[in-house]
Formats: sequence, structure tokens, C-alpha cells
Amino acid sequence: MAGHSGGPAGDYGGTAGEDLIVRVLRQTFAICMFNLRDLFTRLHLTAIGILGVAGVSLVLVGMLSMADGFRSAFRSDGAVKRLIVLRSGATSELSSRLTGNDVEAIRQAIRAVEGTNATVSPETYFITSLARRDSTGEVNVPVRGLSPEGMALRSGFRIVAGRMSVPGAHELLVGKRAVEEYSALALGSPLPIGRQLWKVVGVFETEGGLAPSEIWGDPYLLQTAFDRGNAWQLVVTRLPRRESQFDIELQMSRDKRLQVRSVREDRYYAQQSHSLSLFIQFVGRLLSFAMGGIALFVVLSSMYAAVAARRREIAILRVIGFGGFPILCSVIEEAVFLATTGGLLGGLLAYLAFNGRRLSTLNLSGSFTQIPFAMKVTSESLRSGILLGIVIGILAGIGPAIRAIRGNVALTLTSN
Repeated sequence: MAGHSGGPAGDYGGTAGEDLIVRVLRQTFAICMFNLRDLFTRLHLTAIGILGVAGVSLVLVGMLSMADGFRSAFRSDGAVKRLIVLRSGATSELSSRLTGNDVEAIRQAIRAVEGTNATVSPETYFITSLARRDSTGEVNVPVRGLSPEGMALRSGFRIVAGRMSVPGAHELLVGKRAVEEYSALALGSPLPIGRQLWKVVGVFETEGGLAPSEIWGDPYLLQTAFDRGNAWQLVVTRLPRRESQFDIELQMSRDKRLQVRSVREDRYYAQQSHSLSLFIQFVGRLLSFAMGGIALFVVLSSMYAAVAARRREIAILRVIGFGGFPILCSVIEEAVFLATTGGLLGGLLAYLAFNGRRLSTLNLSGSFTQIPFAMKVTSESLRSGILLGIVIGILAGIGPAIRAIRGNVALTLTSN
């Protein structure tokens, strides 16, 4: 019958006949649990490590929530079932130009595929300048000219205040988000747009997308107000079938006079938001990388100090039979625990501080209009903050862990 390895090692080291892996796991678990309990006796070092990583996680999650919120502002539930037709080469609605003949040819192509009852919405797109409610100056706001049929194409369109505008009248519907962001859009207010004076008669809402940030009016009167004649920017229609887009494109290609391109609305707005969203993510990750270096140094210093403070304790563990690998793992585990806790704390603070916070930025993808949006802390951004903490913890734990197992046991125990 095998004996014990000696002393208290019988409690933690196991018998000689035990499987080596089981013994190592038992030792590792025992030291890790002791280290976690010991954290409360070193609160100052623990707090420094956690708060250092929390600051990095806060910045990363905050910037990612800004990018996610900006992308969400472009999303609409029904966008996948709407088709936008623009002039070939146009990168946005503002740069697109369609003549009345173009619009009629597009209408015929759509109805040749979907039938004479297909809803076709020719639309105009202009820009006006409005003062922001926070008195930070004037910004460009989109003004869309469309018929009641075009309004009905927007998923979830409904009037939430006031009434529906009358076709042929100088009346405006304003999006709920626009009312919240800009002054001079109260119900009944006169609003000069182009060369004419308009009246705000209703506030509308839709299921997502940029529509709630826009101002809507009669397309023909807006053409007159901006001296555009019979010029349009785009045509919108519904896609009842997945194959409809290909069939409509094929039908339009048969008319050699048409120089147009079609794109599904969800893909169009994804393209519009892509560049700025990537830029925000890049800046966020760059800042996090720079701050992560500082946090890594903070956690590293904290762990070196913790190992130095526990050098006699570690030496005693080696004497009573604990192996180097369990001690190494325990130091790395402590660093990962501190950094992961910091990542979680930073994510929680970001959620409390940023989630739902309203911002606005300029759409640089062609329209140069102001895009109001709400920051959105997602599970993916929270995971990024936690993962960053884990990486910092691993990197910060390796050096102190190696020092912990390389110390001279006899010299440590005999020193003061």
C-alpha cells in the first residue's frame, strides 16, 4: 500500500498511486480557491487591477455601442422587401437624377413583372437646414417628396400626432425622431422650405430606418419649391417575391434608354452606414489598444506585487508537495479573474452610461445629412469587453507566474 508524500501533502497532493492529472487538478483548484479568498486581504491591489481594465472595457464597449447604434439607425424591418431604383453611378439618393420619362419607363417595367396593381413610388429628395434643439447650430435635414402610396410602403407607418397631410397642399409630415432633434417642427408651425412656406400638420413613426429622421411633403410641390421641374431622385417599390428584383432588372435592361441601377433597400442602407461604422470601430479598437497597454502594465504591477507579498507562502506550498504547474496556473488564474472582473465592470458601466444615449452625426456617404441615432450596447460588444479583459489577464499573469515558481525555496524561507 502506497504511503503519503509527507505532511499536509496528503490533503492536497494525493497518494502516490493517484493519477498525476487528478493530483495536479486538485492542487490547482486548492491554490486557486485560496488565492480568490486572499484577494479580500489585498483590496488595494485588487481594486487597482480591476479598475484599470474596467476603464479599457468601458471605452471599447462605448465605441462599439456607438457603431452598433449608428448601424441600427439604418435598419428597417421591411427594407428587405423594398427595391430602390437610382440613376446608374449614383452613390446616394441626393446624387441620383431621373427624368419623368425615366420614371414612367421604370413604372412600366415594374408593372410588367408585378402586375398593374403594383405600388410604384417616384420620390424626390432634398436638403434643408434646421437648428438643433440643443442650440449647437444648424444641420442638414433630409426632405423627401412622396405620395401617400410611398408612405404606405414604409413598414409600420402611422401618424402619432396631428393628422395626415393633404396631397397638393403645402403641408408636411415630420418624423418623430426629427421632432426630438430639431426646433421649429412643432405641430402647426410654419416652416420655409425652398421658396415656399409649409405647415407642419402631423408627426409620424415607422418601424426603424431613417424615415423618422426625415420631413415628408408633396413631391410635385417640392419640385416647384426647389425649381427642379419634372426631376426625381429615385423610385421605390415592394418586392413580393425573392425573384422579383432579378425579373424587374431584366425588364428594365430591355429599355436601352434607361441608365439605372436597382438595389434592395436593406443592402443600400448597409452600404451607406458601412464606412462610418467601420471608422468608429477602428477608432474604438485603437483607443482600447492604447489604453490596454496601460491596463496591462497596471495588472502586471499588481500581480508582481501580489507574488512578492506571498513569496513565503508560495515557498511553503512547494515544501509540502505542491508542484510548480499548479502554482503557475493559480497566478495566471488570479490575473485573469481580476482582468475579467474589470471587463465585466466596464461593460456594465458602459451599459448604464451609454445604452440608449442619443447622438447624431453627419452621413458622409453621399447625402451629407444629419443622422440621429441611439447608442446600443449589444451582447457582442459586451463579449468584446470581457474578451479584452481575459487577454490582458493572461498576458499580465505569465511573467509573475514564472517568477513565482522560479524562486529559491530555501532562501525565501530563511530570509526575513
